[in-house]
Amino acid sequence: MYEESALLRQGFFSALLISTALTALAVLGLFARPHWLWAAPIVCSVLSLIFALRLRRARTRGAVAILSGTILALVVAAGCLAARAAM
Repeated sequence: MYEESALLRQGFFSALLISTALTALAVLGLFARPHWLWAAPIVCSVLSLIFALRLRRARTRGAVAILSGTILALVVAAGCLAARAAM
């Protein structure tokens, strides 16, 4: 489906870019203010990276919908947890 849909290609690239940025920021936050709370946003952002890479190989619309929803939830969770850890 990736080759057929421009919207899926754009979504894949956006998810990959946002997940990479969140991972980098969480790791930088870990070095700036070391605390165990940084583990949760790092795990969420790495999982969203893994699912974003899996999104490219999705064959059915159902798999695309499930992976997209999961990526969205993980990115939001990583952002919220990173904000909580930065406090």
